[in-house]
Amino acid sequence: MRILRIITRLNTGGPAIYVTSLAKEFNNDKYQTLLIFGKQGFYEGSMMYLLEGLKIGKQYLYLPMLQREIQWEMDLFAFKSLLKIIYRWRPDVIHTHTSKAGILGRLAGLVIKIFFSRKIKLIHTYHGHVFHDYFLNWKTRLIITLERFLGIFTNKVIVLSEEQRRDICDIFRIAPNRKTEIIPLGFDFSNFDEYDNRRVFSKPDFPRLLSVAIVGRLTEIKNHKMFLEGIKYLEELGTPCFKVIIGTGELQKELEDYAKELGLKNYVFMGEMSHETTLEFITYQDIVVQTSLNEGTPVALIEAMALGKPVISTDVGGVRSMGLVELFELYAYPRRKVATGIVIPVGKPEMLGRAIQWMVNNPERTREMGKMGRILAREKYSLNDLVVSLKRIYNNI
Repeated sequence: MRILRIITRLNTGGPAIYVTSLAKEFNNDKYQTLLIFGKQGFYEGSMMYLLEGLKIGKQYLYLPMLQREIQWEMDLFAFKSLLKIIYRWRPDVIHTHTSKAGILGRLAGLVIKIFFSRKIKLIHTYHGHVFHDYFLNWKTRLIITLERFLGIFTNKVIVLSEEQRRDICDIFRIAPNRKTEIIPLGFDFSNFDEYDNRRVFSKPDFPRLLSVAIVGRLTEIKNHKMFLEGIKYLEELGTPCFKVIIGTGELQKELEDYAKELGLKNYVFMGEMSHETTLEFITYQDIVVQTSLNEGTPVALIEAMALGKPVISTDVGGVRSMGLVELFELYAYPRRKVATGIVIPVGKPEMLGRAIQWMVNNPERTREMGKMGRILAREKYSLNDLVVSLKRIYNNI
């Protein structure tokens, strides 16, 4: 079976890890995969090093005209290139990931199906979506219209959580439930035991400075200002901490200036790091935080949980399916042990400060969160389960 896998770009983030893992898993005697990806933005960082072991031209192709932003001329060039590749490579399945690749890839596949009578199955995975005013309004409306049109011809739509299914099927009506399947992300955690879990509230009385990290591109959607404001509120409560901001992006200078404006101290912007180095840094943290305005299922939190870290996240995407609970539940049910972290409202930095303060005041229960997160992440988000689910879909659609 020939699988053409298309993603907009291999920028720093979870989707790049996801698709490169699948490109390697589905290259064997039974499956042949060609991964196509485009150009990442200047500040986005690259994860092309994850292609190690794959052969250029045979197992992956770089299509520089395929880019995230809407640029009509470049998009037309990318579309024509995809038409040629699909016509010549003759895939059985076209599996697209992320918005731009999903639209152009499925449109090109549909054209080849109709005009050349090819039996191609179309699959799209929503890692997140751009329907909540991430882009300008006219772009959002255009994307929703195109997604609804393509949903008619897409054989299978894959979402990452029940929350995302409600968005795609019920709220925005992109695809019907009968075509949609929930398949959680999957990752290879086999080497995670090599990362010594150095700091998970090692001593209840906190004899050293608390360390809190946030991992993600320094871009508007990741909402780092809320992180900085929440830390400011925490320190006003009397709990100083060391702040680690991992990632690069177009807002780095603005965020550095904002941290100074807030009067924060003991913080570091780490910039772009390799995946392995990021995991290494996470092992030195007490808490890992996410403050995004929109997400699918955040990979940074999954990996932090797999390393035994308690997490705090805004209430977006599928984070509740990761075992996070609201702060009031921890007060109402003091013996609850199933939580892996705390979920907070978007745009409420004071709730981030209170959530961290709760963890500081309850070190034993916080350590339990880390342990539960480690178990849940490794069991629910395994690469093996993902591969089994996708094989079933590829063989039966």
